[in-house]
Amino acid sequence: MLLKKPIQFIFSSLRFSSNAACPSLSALFVSNRYTDFSSVVKVAIDIGSYLDGEHVEKTKELVRLRDLRLDVDQLRQSYANYTKHRDQLTRLEMERRQVAYEFRDSHIEDKTRKASLIAKGKEIREKTKQVRSKFFFIEEELMHGVLLLPNKLHPSVPKEQEVEVNVFQQKPRFTRFTPRNWIEIGKLRQEVVISNVGPKACYLVGRLAMMDRALCTLFNHEFRQAGFVQLSPPALYKPIVVEAVGTNFRDPSQVYIVKHDQGIPSDDQHPHADILQMFNLCGSASLPALVSFFAKTSANLCDLPMRAFATGPNYDPQAFQTNCTEALIVSSPFVAQHDPAALFDLTVGWLWSLYQRLGFHMRLINVPAPHLRRPESLRYQLQMWSPASKEYINVARISMLDDYISRRLVTRVHGEDLSDEQFAHFVHVQALTVSKLIQIVMETNQDANGDYTVPEMILDFFPGGKEKQGHFKPTFV
Repeated sequence: MLLKKPIQFIFSSLRFSSNAACPSLSALFVSNRYTDFSSVVKVAIDIGSYLDGEHVEKTKELVRLRDLRLDVDQLRQSYANYTKHRDQLTRLEMERRQVAYEFRDSHIEDKTRKASLIAKGKEIREKTKQVRSKFFFIEEELMHGVLLLPNKLHPSVPKEQEVEVNVFQQKPRFTRFTPRNWIEIGKLRQEVVISNVGPKACYLVGRLAMMDRALCTLFNHEFRQAGFVQLSPPALYKPIVVEAVGTNFRDPSQVYIVKHDQGIPSDDQHPHADILQMFNLCGSASLPALVSFFAKTSANLCDLPMRAFATGPNYDPQAFQTNCTEALIVSSPFVAQHDPAALFDLTVGWLWSLYQRLGFHMRLINVPAPHLRRPESLRYQLQMWSPASKEYINVARISMLDDYISRRLVTRVHGEDLSDEQFAHFVHVQALTVSKLIQIVMETNQDANGDYTVPEMILDFFPGGKEKQGHFKPTFV
């Protein structure tokens, strides 16, 4: 894993926190019972499609297949309680309007009748206040559970075991020597320096640093050639975006947590204080970075599909930092030529062809339901063989997200009639993870002396061209 600089210095006025013991409030959904804090988006999850009638059993099966710990029966009970109080509030509002109409528009001479209407109106207001107070708590409890529900599965997703979709070339074989792992090769060539941050963190120098840059440049070139627009997003994101992509923004094992040191009320003053003062460090090439660009937007159908990508750091608590190239395709299932499933297949084929040009053994895997992330309805994973560890390494992935995230971040599409809007559908691509592809290059192309060769396709994008192959020593080292 690649670490460019100590994470603690990413922003001087912020501090990292590993404390997950915070109130389980949501950043996406904020109850109306809080008058001084609100969410910047209004989530539009179709709860009925999960918890209404015959859908309940399907939701239970969905949760079981994904191996999630969610009590669907309890959610169903909360939903029934929610609809009961919602309908009660609707009836009370109708009664209030009727009383107001009678009092305002009727010429009542009977003072007793007027007094009766005033008393009835007061009674309705008091009852409404009581029901609304209960409703807010019920709604909050329900929404916190609903936000944890996963995306529905694509019909082609395997239930338990991965399915091999495609294979290219044969596994590399080493008969004359035992292959070294990429860290050993890097140390031997003096191109890897282990960091004191952790046993998996290292710096790349010399030829490997140039390969890092070359791979990023190569994938930038390929994406631009394919019609993608390059973005330059920031690295820090508010919890609302992180929660929208299915990540627990309070869990330090899932995402880096960054907090302000000053200027925000303490937790005992405001129940949402931790959300107000929090950022998450995700990186400029990450799913939060891409979807945030389209949050609270409405695109015209004639502009679809929209294709965007970003190359830069990706921060993962399990893998520290590495450079990545990630992309997002925005489409709509309501127009045939924008069909997300067709765009998914097209992207899979394009990325597969791109990696074929490197000439390494690889396979394409349809990932089973238990291993899918919460927003994914389908994921294909491109894997390459590591001769040293004798296992497949995930180097790229393509995920179908449907409208799971767009319903949380309010990303819509519309036709000529602006009032006729639907939620956009996303296809997410993690096309390049530099540290993993470097590992494959070094281990597959190594020789008995501990050296390795760089494929011509990558050498073309080295600074200065192919003459930099070999024992390259940059002038700034």
